[in-house]
Amino acid sequence: MKKFYVSLIIFFMAYLHCQGKTTVCQGDSITYGKGVPDNKGYPERLQELRNEPFIDKGISGISVRGSEGETQKNIDNHNPDRVILMLGTNNINSNGSISGALNGMQDIINIIRSNNKEPVVCTIPPFLGPKSSFNDEASTYNSGLKNLGANNNITVVRIFAAYNNSSSFMQSDGFHPNTAGQILMASVIDSALGPPAPDAPKVFNPSGPISNRKPAFRWSDVQDAERYQLSILKDGQLWKRFDVNDNEWTPVNQLSCNNFDWFVRSFGNGTYGEASDRLSFRFKTPACCIPPKSDPVYPRENQYLKNHRIPYIWKAVSCATRYKLWINRNGQAHQRVAVNSAARNTNLRIDRANSPFGFYSYSVESISPDGARMGPMRRFNYGRPFHVEITNRLISWNDLSSQEASHYHVRLLRNGNIWYDNRNLKKHDTGIAPTDTRRRKWQLPKSFVQGNYELIIRAKKSDNIYGPWSPAVTFTR
Repeated sequence: MKKFYVSLIIFFMAYLHCQGKTTVCQGDSITYGKGVPDNKGYPERLQELRNEPFIDKGISGISVRGSEGETQKNIDNHNPDRVILMLGTNNINSNGSISGALNGMQDIINIIRSNNKEPVVCTIPPFLGPKSSFNDEASTYNSGLKNLGANNNITVVRIFAAYNNSSSFMQSDGFHPNTAGQILMASVIDSALGPPAPDAPKVFNPSGPISNRKPAFRWSDVQDAERYQLSILKDGQLWKRFDVNDNEWTPVNQLSCNNFDWFVRSFGNGTYGEASDRLSFRFKTPACCIPPKSDPVYPRENQYLKNHRIPYIWKAVSCATRYKLWINRNGQAHQRVAVNSAARNTNLRIDRANSPFGFYSYSVESISPDGARMGPMRRFNYGRPFHVEITNRLISWNDLSSQEASHYHVRLLRNGNIWYDNRNLKKHDTGIAPTDTRRRKWQLPKSFVQGNYELIIRAKKSDNIYGPWSPAVTFTR
């Protein structure tokens, strides 16, 4: 018992040091290694040959259909790169249906493929000695496996042919391979799989918060590696992927102020190996600084301005060396003003004279050599504010932007609740007082009843941009 546990510990320690592709070997007692010392079947011998993880999932007595139910469990539990199948001996040994076994193998292949794993099929060993009467059926079944391989474009390992009907590779029961047979199968499968891919490198730096904007990427040298493939991701998206002949690379230009991830794969024996662990890094401040958003201070949201000289005031932010003031009028770009300043902890101001009447919005973009951010937008009106008058049911008002307005939004509150709300009072539905070409008038609804009222009006442009509300007019009827 003590010897068993020592062997088990040695096996798992060897497994943990393996690199490269992970392979599940799915089969019956032949895969399990029944009858050989320590049940050391071909999977354990392949692991020694290739220094890659080979997981023995052989179950004594299992048939093809029985193993089908194990396939998804094996994939879920071990997440292999490929699955080697050596199944069907128990179907032949029990006079089972050859076509049924082949159909089951196709179903297993489909499950493996649906999980984006690589299936590899092995023909079953011959039946010799006391079991030689089953050999013709085994040969027919193996021919069917070869057809499955051709139809599915997958590798079929010729185990049956490798035995050359020699009993020297079999135990006395005539169908379980002995130690020499397990070694033979491991060798044949090893050749069919091709040279093992090189190990994954160990990555060292850069990692974590760093200051150097031109960091050296370094990783371990790998035996048998001819070159390396370096992959760099920027903010989670692949940015660069290229081959490097050495185990180090340094960018020529400074990297941008983003979050980076990177990993490396070795190339050798005509194939790329497994990817290394992934490292992440970003740049510290002040080595890298994208300025925060700048908040507008003045004009305030929905403010009326009467003077044509409009002062724009915003907060200076850290890292910013310049700003761009974006001004829109009536929904269209009006002015773009560049302001150079590295001020901190203060307000910045620029005045714009001779501004025409209209609906305005503005925002400030804070800019540094490493990036830029756009601040929030503020809206205001420049011109004469609404002046609303009420005589009986007749409402009249002057509009600072009547030339741009296409509709008016009239809202009347009675006793604190919205009593009347018309969002689409068309411009041509309003009368024009003869004494003021900019003055509008409109009749309140006939259902006007007693109560405490509050009236507000705002203009709307054709592109659904609203101006600020007029000052409220209160009255009692």
